[in-house]
Amino acid sequence: MNGGTHIVIGAAAAGLGLWAAHTAGVAVLPAVAAASVAVAIAGALAPDIDHRDSTISKRVPGKLMGQGVRLLAIPATLALAIAYFGASSLSAAVLGSLDPLVRWGLILVVPAIVLRVASSLIALVFRHRGATHSLLFGAGASLLVAVVCMRFGVPPWYGLVFGGGWLTHLLADSLSRRGLPSLLWPFAGR
Repeated sequence: MNGGTHIVIGAAAAGLGLWAAHTAGVAVLPAVAAASVAVAIAGALAPDIDHRDSTISKRVPGKLMGQGVRLLAIPATLALAIAYFGASSLSAAVLGSLDPLVRWGLILVVPAIVLRVASSLIALVFRHRGATHSLLFGAGASLLVAVVCMRFGVPPWYGLVFGGGWLTHLLADSLSRRGLPSLLWPFAGR
């Protein structure tokens, strides 16, 4: 399966989960719904981090890096202009007001770098549809997401949403011609 298919399936599964929550009477804020869909999509793409040309290994980091660099270019250009032409209290205040651009730029650039490095390392250790396409690896990744969420004050249940996306990936791949022999890795499969 390709990345686009996994994105659609992960988003659809998140939508079904949100619909089920709404039907059960749980009020879900639009921002939480959007974040849940994004996290489920990330989970649906994540198992393919073992393939260097996959969406999660190549396209996502490229897009994140591009947008992050664009955001960082604005304050960087202004800082260079201030350094060249001389600083004034007004220009320093304007530069200070661009702190959110720097923050968002770094929020995009740092994960892009981490994804590229992680993908390269994981592709060296595991072959495609190997360990990263297992329930155990998915559970570990989901737990890691929950721990990172707690560390940054984000609800840890996003780890479950990520895991749900991961499961959609495994289910979709298991229905393909190649199947998914590594589902129970390291106990069975490749």
